[in-house]
Amino acid sequence: LSVIFIHLYVGRFHKLLKVLYAVAVAALIALMVIGKGSVVAAITERSYLLAFFLPLSGCLGFVTAKEAFCFQLIEGYILAIFMPFYLLLLSAGGMTLQQASYGFFLIAVLLLLFTFRKVFMPIHTDIGDKSAYS
Repeated sequence: LSVIFIHLYVGRFHKLLKVLYAVAVAALIALMVIGKGSVVAAITERSYLLAFFLPLSGCLGFVTAKEAFCFQLIEGYILAIFMPFYLLLLSAGGMTLQQASYGFFLIAVLLLLFTFRKVFMPIHTDIGDKSAYS
């Protein structure tokens, strides 16, 4: 939903983000097919298939980076860089499951922090000054 309803005044970025999201949905469908209905089965059998989550991570990273830029939410920048890098490292077999769980926990905590800081902002700060983008 964030990809569809994000406030972007540059139409090319919004279109690019929607294409990336379509690729992410296609990758998820591919994982479902490979795992015979179970994404977890697909990625536990072949860890390199975690790379199929990179488009989704890119979408989420784009949204967090955009919000971080607009509202000075530093965790948004961290997430935008850390999530795709972490998925690449994990899909290349660069860590154990124990180490992977720590990284996923860190990502979850940062996403929660980001969400709570964003959700409780006054609505007028979210609309912004559209004349700056003309």
